[in-house]
Amino acid sequence: MNQRNLLKCLLITFLSQLSLTSQYSIASTQEPDKLDALLYMFGGGNPKETQEGYQIVDGDVVVPLLRDETNDILAGRKAITDSVLYWPSGEIPYTFHHSVSDVERKAILTGMNHWENETCIRFREATAKDYFLIRFRTDQPGCWSLVGRQYSRFQKGQDVSIGKGCAQWTTVAHEIGHVIGFFHEQSRSDRDKAIHINWENVEKGFYLQFQKEEDENFGVPYDYTSVMQYPSWAFSKDVLNKNTIVTMDPKYQRILGINRGLTFRDKKMVNHLYSCDRDCHNLSEYQCLNGGYLKPGKAGENCTCECPPNTNGSSCQNVITSDYYEPLFPLPCGGNVTLPGYISTPGYPGRRNPHESCVWDIQAPLGIRVELEILDFDFAPRSKSLNKRLFGKCVNESVEIRVKDDYHGEIYCGTDLEPGNKLISEKNRLLIMINADNSMTGKGFKANVRFIGKNGENSIIPSTTYPPIKATSNPPFIPEPKNTTPKPFSTTTIVPKVNKINEITFKPKDIEEIWNRIKSIQQGKIVKVIKPKVGPKI
Repeated sequence: MNQRNLLKCLLITFLSQLSLTSQYSIASTQEPDKLDALLYMFGGGNPKETQEGYQIVDGDVVVPLLRDETNDILAGRKAITDSVLYWPSGEIPYTFHHSVSDVERKAILTGMNHWENETCIRFREATAKDYFLIRFRTDQPGCWSLVGRQYSRFQKGQDVSIGKGCAQWTTVAHEIGHVIGFFHEQSRSDRDKAIHINWENVEKGFYLQFQKEEDENFGVPYDYTSVMQYPSWAFSKDVLNKNTIVTMDPKYQRILGINRGLTFRDKKMVNHLYSCDRDCHNLSEYQCLNGGYLKPGKAGENCTCECPPNTNGSSCQNVITSDYYEPLFPLPCGGNVTLPGYISTPGYPGRRNPHESCVWDIQAPLGIRVELEILDFDFAPRSKSLNKRLFGKCVNESVEIRVKDDYHGEIYCGTDLEPGNKLISEKNRLLIMINADNSMTGKGFKANVRFIGKNGENSIIPSTTYPPIKATSNPPFIPEPKNTTPKPFSTTTIVPKVNKINEITFKPKDIEEIWNRIKSIQQGKIVKVIKPKVGPKI
């Protein structure tokens, strides 16, 4: 190969990596390194055990080796309930292993400072008098941590691995969440009200990563954006192509597992766990309303309320909107569609603003199906990353279209869908979810929505053109067109329901595999082991 061709190949490689670096949707990640960390933790890249022989479950949770009462924490998945495993006064001694570089140390310190700035948790450098401490290290593969203050590590220190690709402050904040006493969000006992698990998309051998347990959540609602939430593709057979976790309300799919640091609900949970308001002078006489809490202040002084993002006022008395997420992640476009017509992304044919992630919930009358005819489809192209798990995937932007049911869809990007392509729903609902990045690549999307009968004939509902929709409250609705005839059919809103039998029913060999893994964990001297419940075949 001559020098000119060699330089050309190097330039193409550089540009493809530059594109990958600058284009990430809010629902996936902001930087390539962060995506690498997520692939390690939730894509099956983390080791199954540490070099000391400690087993790793739930992706990045290390299980103690000693058989003692502290292992009962595995019965809870959001927050441990045994106060003996909390760090006294929320103070955590720490040290750095010699493997930690200056760059990695900076990321770790940023993660620690984030917790200190938002909660009553405090970190200090460990001394010879500290019998319990954490040690950050970067010489072992993967990102992982023990949960809570473990007595099995008395006078030894407990390691927090920030391996290759994990030195991002948000990843560090996640691992510190485990140190403080948090398990993962999607394993909460009340998750079925918020999410649905697509068991058939889960990679073989990883079913227990989604085990649902009894826990204590202190009345704090489920949080799609929690620092402890898995991404939608966690432990998927086909990462970034098949979702394992979907939100019950489709408009929240775009923010699932976004991880921009501690959320209001994360901080409130820590406030409960560590009684962060214990030194507030006005603790017994001041009440925060609408889910607010007293945020920690200086001992002996009055504390002020920390309010949910959808409220304000000195005591959180003013409710701005009933939607907790809307002030943080307003839906810029899309809406509920109950009439046929044309839909398009804002500014088509062009891209108006970055991160305009639209969600259309199209519902025809009962007995009628939805036909979506693609008129134009042009977004950021599929990845050309050298990482084989990312090559050819919709890393930068994605458009998920669900025609089968409320939970399963196909993911597209680039120019995957050609003009004239028609997608037809199996029932009377079709969902479109666009995750847009900041590049505004391509012209966007335009389609014609028709309502058709079972045999493909057009319905008699009049056609309408839908203008771009501004963000509105919970959820944004399509305005009624002027001078149209009355709708001859009433519409029905379908509320997704979780099929609990599906959720706990597996094929026989899957059950055998799960139980073998439980036995292997039991050999690691875990006290509490729960045998999976098996429902009837359906």
